[in-house]
Amino acid sequence: MTKKQMSKQGRKRSNPIVEKAIKVDFEHLKPITQPEANMFQQLIQISNAFGKLKQQKAEYTMIVKALKDRRKDVQKGIIKLPIMLPLGKNKFYNCYDIKYALKELDGEIEIMSNGLKGIEGQITQNFDAYVEAGLRIQNFTEAKFKQYIPKNVYSKGCSPKKEERILFEAELDELENSPELKKEYKKAVKKAQKENKK
Repeated sequence: MTKKQMSKQGRKRSNPIVEKAIKVDFEHLKPITQPEANMFQQLIQISNAFGKLKQQKAEYTMIVKALKDRRKDVQKGIIKLPIMLPLGKNKFYNCYDIKYALKELDGEIEIMSNGLKGIEGQITQNFDAYVEAGLRIQNFTEAKFKQYIPKNVYSKGCSPKKEERILFEAELDELENSPELKKEYKKAVKKAQKENKK
């Protein structure tokens, strides 16, 4: 072929066409309003209440177990009579009657067990409110920010081919599964950190 014939056919491009960057509409995104901020505050309040209830449940469970263990020890004679029982606020008396002592301990166990059941009921109610508040925020954030989620995790100007992504991911998998490569990686990181400090 002559040069004239080749020029008529046109030249093939050696560089692939670069994808155009998507322009982000900054005007569309508005600051969070006070009612929206109140949703976050409500979630924090419900979370704190839920955490306190779980702590109370753990305390009541421990107390009930300790009372039951104490009752068994009294019944088996491991704890000897007399037993100190409460008389009033900061007042105690010695009890020499084992039947009466066991009856008093049964009463305390019942009171604390009922308290534990009440706390468990509150936890169930708060759990529903906690999850509901979290889902409300999830829906809000998805609606507000969904269009701004990056399509890929690569930096601007870098658009690797599919084969390159597969190779890179395979290398990461190999690094995670190989103890020898992990050791080499850690050594390389330490070396790089030392070099960076210079």
